Amino acid sequence: MSRVTVVTAAYNAAPYIAETIESVLAQTFADFDYIVVDDGSTDCTHEIASRYSPRLVVLRQENAGAGAARNLGFELASGEYVAIVDADDVWEADKLARQVDAMDADADAGLCYTNAREVGADGSVLMQRMVAPHRSLTCLMAMTGGNPIVTSTIMYRRRFLESRPFLRTLPPAEDFHVHLKTLWRSNERAIFIDVPLVRYRVVGTSVLRRIDARERGRAGLRAVESFIDDMREEKPVPEELQRRGTAHAHFMWAWFCIDAGVADATAVRQLCHAVIDDWGLAPRAVRQLVKLAAKRTGFGPDPRA
Repeated sequence: MSRVTVVTAAYNAAPYIAETIESVLAQTFADFDYIVVDDGSTDCTHEIASRYSPRLVVLRQENAGAGAARNLGFELASGEYVAIVDADDVWEADKLARQVDAMDADADAGLCYTNAREVGADGSVLMQRMVAPHRSLTCLMAMTGGNPIVTSTIMYRRRFLESRPFLRTLPPAEDFHVHLKTLWRSNERAIFIDVPLVRYRVVGTSVLRRIDARERGRAGLRAVESFIDDMREEKPVPEELQRRGTAHAHFMWAWFCIDAGVADATAVRQLCHAVIDDWGLAPRAVRQLVKLAAKRTGFGPDPRA
């Protein structure tokens, strides 16, 4: 049995998946198995991935989304640790070695994540470091301070996960939901390696770029609510954390709508919910209302500034 199972969910990733696979197979840490799940691609993704057999296992399913594809890989995982790499991202050669060392040194840590570089479709660097340096990650920080985890950087300790942890009802926030549950189950023991060990590729076909702002905001709120509900019997989340987490999710739903210039009424309702749940968000809510007014009237500064 390998110490790490690596899982890639791939959908129409033919232009990039070979580079992704080769970056995994080139890891200096060799004690891993690798599962690629083709999520019903209509291009040659499956054929390209299959060229690397038997160094990896390639599975195929009807198109059901990245969460369902990851679930299939996680269900078959045998490693103590499980790591994700998306089909258009690239790992640095020492990524797994650094994470395994860090997780081995802290037997109670539920997850480990690293910094990342943002690159364009051609591989050119757009941002040297995607994540600002920070202290130990907590659920409160993840829910109210911005989730700092880039999915392709994460390694989970498998004992904190269900065999199929990703909820198909939450795209694109299903990974956020799993992060929260893993954090909470491990008493918020997370390891952050502030080194860019992943190249995160920004392409027009990514889920976050395709999804409607209203759906993105709604999914974020559902992820927080599902986390709270899932933990209710196992390890209840304190009411104060519930209140602040849901308030911020309402606020972010409004922010996505205002930033995209859609669903003004929805944005205003979500800001009201946010302030009712957490009065501390009132100044930020007022600023968002000013941005909304500026967008609709054409007066005032650029609302994106």
